[in-house]
Amino acid sequence: MKSSHYNKIHDSFDEEHGASNTNNYGSNSSPPTLTNINNNEDNLNNYEDNNNTTFGSGSKVIYSIVLIAGVCIANLWENEALQGGEITLKYVQPGIIIYVNHSFLLLNFIIGLYLYSKRTNTPLTTLCCSFELIQSSLIDASGWSRKDALKKTTWLAFLYFVPNLFWAASLNYIPVSISVAMQQSQCGFVYLLGVYWSVIPANRIKSIACVFCILGVILISVGTIMAADDSDKNGSSSSGKTGDDDGGASNNNVILGLIFAIVFPTTISFFSIYFKMFSKHCINLERTCVLTGVIGITNTFFMIPFILLQPILGLGPVILPDSGSTFVLILYIGFLAFLYNFFYMTGISVMGPLTTSLGVALCLPTSIVYDMIFKSSNVLNGVSFVGCAFVFGAFVSIIRAGDGDSTAEVNNNNNNNNDDDGINATNASIGDEVTTEI
Repeated sequence: MKSSHYNKIHDSFDEEHGASNTNNYGSNSSPPTLTNINNNEDNLNNYEDNNNTTFGSGSKVIYSIVLIAGVCIANLWENEALQGGEITLKYVQPGIIIYVNHSFLLLNFIIGLYLYSKRTNTPLTTLCCSFELIQSSLIDASGWSRKDALKKTTWLAFLYFVPNLFWAASLNYIPVSISVAMQQSQCGFVYLLGVYWSVIPANRIKSIACVFCILGVILISVGTIMAADDSDKNGSSSSGKTGDDDGGASNNNVILGLIFAIVFPTTISFFSIYFKMFSKHCINLERTCVLTGVIGITNTFFMIPFILLQPILGLGPVILPDSGSTFVLILYIGFLAFLYNFFYMTGISVMGPLTTSLGVALCLPTSIVYDMIFKSSNVLNGVSFVGCAFVFGAFVSIIRAGDGDSTAEVNNNNNNNNDDDGINATNASIGDEVTTEI
């Protein structure tokens, strides 16, 4: 489209400066100038940008809020299921649960199949027995070969599986509040890695938002520990057990636990950035669901050997479910994990990794409010309240300012850069022609 536009400009310019001196533009018209060409090109760019933009500013904010609300609710729901089934799952190690949770990404194919069949008017029964969906919505859309698609989705499955296993291992050595605080600090790592790889444009608002988010998570964790200590003092002051009997062995492994805990935010940030880079073609929900569904396939077939890491990480031997109720509970938790991963990965594709990581940090304030309302838990002291305000303020500031790493914004920035290069090349070409004619 742009090439034909440029050719028309050149043809008009050649006609004006050709052998004939007749003015082809009419008596009241003038030959095209560089200013007119630039104005026409700006109008063309604006037209194409409007057609290429997937989400407007208003719809993007609403969509972002819905996605983050889904992340927080699904995370809360999953944690409640894990806590409720803690006794039943006592002898089922995390490797099995993580593997099943990520394999449930296959359910995204159901959404992708429905959207594709609706778009192409193809019966679902026909699509289920063919490779058409993956070929159209992943391989053709991304420009990858089948081998590249397999390599990239397997890499994403690995980057998503291993961090969760390390985080589960850290819970054996350090308090849950500390491990969660380090887990939710992933926004800082995502931002640094994204800026380094030029995936996330750096600016002052992003830097301040990440700092406030991390400070907020730390304050929430400190406030939770303080509230728990106050509750223990008031509720168990008559008990002779101080909790120091088994503290020696744990203290010796605190450093190991901290190392395991820090592995999660660092490695999960690689997943966020790589997912963003590999999902540039995901301009709609159908393509995002197909990509995440293929990640579920590669997880199912290729991540089984990594379950064997859990004995090395101190999580004990791999033990399969030994009863039907345990198996059903694992499947139920896997479905809840599917909901979380659906909102989380769609958020990365639509909003960008930085906004999504800041939104994930809102899971902490959400759980505090839930505990206060439904469990009468008094964990919101002054310190936790300030921390919640910091996290919420960081997320709102990014949403209002626009973090600049969403699919639409990155594609538009790339298009604008390419358009500028094309305009400069055209102007230079026309300038050479003018020089030649003179």
